[in-house]
Amino acid sequence: MIFEVKLNDMATRKTDAIKQLRHLMTFMNCSVGILISGEHFVLLRDSLEQSNGASIGIVGEAKLPHSLLPSADNQWEEKCELELRVQR
Repeated sequence: MIFEVKLNDMATRKTDAIKQLRHLMTFMNCSVGILISGEHFVLLRDSLEQSNGASIGIVGEAKLPHSLLPSADNQWEEKCELELRVQR
């Protein structure tokens, strides 16, 4: 499983982040990828039917609860709840 978190990277759009994750999943031959981009959670899965990554698709997408996101006031100063949970 590959887990990519881009909470504060507004320069990278969600579609670009998904492309990057698909490429990494293909390179590492990984069948599951999770992307956190902004306030969105995206789950990708590769059915492994094709070796070039064409069989990687989005199987789920949801908006994260605000309790997991960093507050606007101190997002650069301390780790948010989501980051702590991912590291665990």
